[in-house]
Amino acid sequence: MTNRILTAALVALTATAGLATTASAYTAEGALGARYEQPTNFSVEFPVVNAAEAGTVTVLRADGTVIGATDVHAGINTDVRVSWPAQQDGRLRAVLTDASGTEVSQRWVNLYR
Repeated sequence: MTNRILTAALVALTATAGLATTASAYTAEGALGARYEQPTNFSVEFPVVNAAEAGTVTVLRADGTVIGATDVHAGINTDVRVSWPAQQDGRLRAVLTDASGTEVSQRWVNLYR
């Protein structure tokens, strides 16, 4: 009986440690996720954006000009698309900011025709 209780406790402890490791690995990946998609040269889509609080995903040209932005809510946001009115090429910077405008995460996005 004691062996079964110890075994059950070890299984529960191992499962909890596994979940914690998975969560920390996801967080270390970055708030804008590990990948992005280029549906067109007029938008970019992030399959997952993890925001600690409500904020904005903004896309800027290399010179710092804002070309598009979209709001995100606190928590996991899926299929976040940022669009802009004119075709863009090259390297763009995507930035996640919180409600006060503080930069939380960034990544570079490469757009090619």
